[in-house]
Formats: sequence, structure tokens, C-alpha cells
Amino acid sequence: MRKKPAFYTVLTFVTLLLALITLPAQAYVGPGSGLSAVGTIVALVIGLLVAIVGFVWYPLKRLFKGRNSKEQAESTEAPESPEGKDPASGEQQ
Repeated sequence: MRKKPAFYTVLTFVTLLLALITLPAQAYVGPGSGLSAVGTIVALVIGLLVAIVGFVWYPLKRLFKGRNSKEQAESTEAPESPEGKDPASGEQQ
């Protein structure tokens, strides 16, 4: 297993240390900017969910649709009756 360079370890430690010792900004977030931030986060989450559905669900849907159409095609092909009757109409040929 390859060892990580000491530089990356120190950089990670310093970054985490700086993130933990930050001071409060004491800034006012008004209702307009707060609502915009919440709306952006909600739109991002919904967009990611729709992307996941698009990449996962629709290929599976096409796979199942193809499988079902093959099964229906096989079930509609009825064998010829031994008496020479058309099984769909019930008449003699």
C-alpha cells in the first residue's frame, strides 16, 4: 500500500482546524435572500432526484416493456388446431 505524502496530511489537518475555529459572521439574512437560498437547495435536490429517476427508471422501464411485449407476442401465437379450424374465428378453413 502506498503511503500518503506528509504534505496532504498536514494540509487536511490545517483545513479542518481553520474550518472549526471560524468566528460568527453576525450578518443579517433577510427573508428574500433566505427564501432564495432555500428555494435553490430544494431545486437542486429535486433536480438530482429527477436525474436519478431518468438514468435508472427509464432504462428499466424499457427493459420490462420489451420483455412484456415478447411474452405477449408468444402468447398470441396460438398453434393450429388439429381439426383445421381457425382458432381465432372458429370457422372451418
